[in-house]
Amino acid sequence: MSNTSRIHAFHPERYGDVKSAVRALLHAVGGEAKAAAACRVSKSTLSEYGNPRYDERHMPLDVILALERAAGQMPVTEHLAAEHDALLLHLPVVEAVGSWMEL
Repeated sequence: MSNTSRIHAFHPERYGDVKSAVRALLHAVGGEAKAAAACRVSKSTLSEYGNPRYDERHMPLDVILALERAAGQMPVTEHLAAEHDALLLHLPVVEAVGSWMEL
């Protein structure tokens, strides 16, 4: 599957910073245009969130959540967890049988 996002071509990778995690998220969604369709902010605003020259502009949490759901990946959340020396544990989706009240 080809991803036509050119986000990484415009900004040199600086591994370990929030902006690079945001760019990875935008790339995983398929670029700013597809990301804008999946959240409440515009393509140009999304571009600023990943641009190191806009160090005062950061992606809001609701936008991160919407885009990570759309991408099926969590690069920003994983970056934040690593910054806190934490490990994310993905819980399996399990269907409950019965209800607690019946027990």
